[in-house]
Amino acid sequence: MNDPKKNKVQYCVSISPLIHKKLEQHLFILRKLLQPGLTKEGWLTDAVREKLERESPEKIVKKEKRINIRIDLLTNKNLAEYVKMSRCFQYSYSKKKLVLEAIQEKLEEEEDGARKKFIEYRELLKK
Repeated sequence: MNDPKKNKVQYCVSISPLIHKKLEQHLFILRKLLQPGLTKEGWLTDAVREKLERESPEKIVKKEKRINIRIDLLTNKNLAEYVKMSRCFQYSYSKKKLVLEAIQEKLEEEEDGARKKFIEYRELLKK
C-alpha cells in the first residue's frame, strides 16, 4: 500500500498571529457552512496550486517595496523591550516583524472606517 505522506514535501512557514487568526476563522466558517470535510492542509495546498496557476514564472516578480520610518527614542526603547520579551516565546521575533504586524493591524482597523467615510462622502456628493 502506498503511504500518501511519503509522496509529500513538508514546509514549515512562520506567519503572524494576525494571519493565523484570520486563517483559522476563515476555515471554521468554510467548514461550518460550505465544506464540512475541509482540512487546513487541503486548503493551504489549494492556495499554493491556485497561485501557481494564476502566475507563471515568465511574469516579472514584483519587487519588494521599502519604507522608511523614524521612531522617537522612547518608542524605539519600548520596541526593543517588547521584542526582547517576545523572543522568550518566539525565538525569531524581530523589530521588523513587529513593525510589519503593526502596519497590517492598523490598516485592517482603519480600512472599514475609511471605506464607510468614503461611501458617506460619495453619497453627499450625489445629493
